[in-house]
Amino acid sequence: QVGSCLLQALAGAWLPALVLAVVYLAVKLVQWRLYLGRLGVKPSWQEVLVPYAGGEMGNSLPMGVYLENYLLKGSSGSGVARSAAATTWMLITEIPICLLALLAFGVPAWSWVRPAAAFLLVGMLLSGFLLFRARLVQDWLERWQPQRTWLQATRQGVREFVEGSQALFSWQTFVTGLPLTAVYLGAQAT
Repeated sequence: QVGSCLLQALAGAWLPALVLAVVYLAVKLVQWRLYLGRLGVKPSWQEVLVPYAGGEMGNSLPMGVYLENYLLKGSSGSGVARSAAATTWMLITEIPICLLALLAFGVPAWSWVRPAAAFLLVGMLLSGFLLFRARLVQDWLERWQPQRTWLQATRQGVREFVEGSQALFSWQTFVTGLPLTAVYLGAQAT
């Protein structure tokens, strides 16, 4: 009897689940490609599809989401650090959407959630301005001149990541990225 109930439930749920999964994956792919484009990385759809799929499969691994950046380097020759900025900004834009949802809906019997969400949202914006508009990190990177080759490569990677993040820390990114994030998170949560 339990098995037949499960089969009956699955029979009515597979199509909506498939549609939501496709919406989630498609919107997230469009967002990643838009962010890459803002960084001057313009792979074709063919060059971006396999790296994106690899990154999605790697999500369950520690730092696995960045697998897509290594795969993108192989398919289009883009720098890992620069494309990693786009991947990181996709993750960063998920946080304000969740905080805005908490501000809008709250959590019953937890009155402290809304003020905490507002505080965190303002803190994120201020941190972003300090890190990416005040040139604190970029000035530090200019002063840091390591002698060892591996540290020089690390410095270059961090510099490319910071430059990418500076380019993405803009109203244009938020205006296009936040609605896309809301759509794919909504599809994932449903």
